[in-house]
Amino acid sequence: ELERAAADNVKRVVFARADSQSPYEISSFLELKTVWHPMGQ
Repeated sequence: ELERAAADNVKRVVFARADSQSPYEISSFLELKTVWHPMGQ
């Protein structure tokens, strides 16, 4: 099911160990951006 849905969107599906729930496991696949917004006037 997951592989079929990923194929529709051209997503990479990586199966890891079942006990790995750390966000650091996917850090190489993420892009982090900082958004700055003005506060006050």
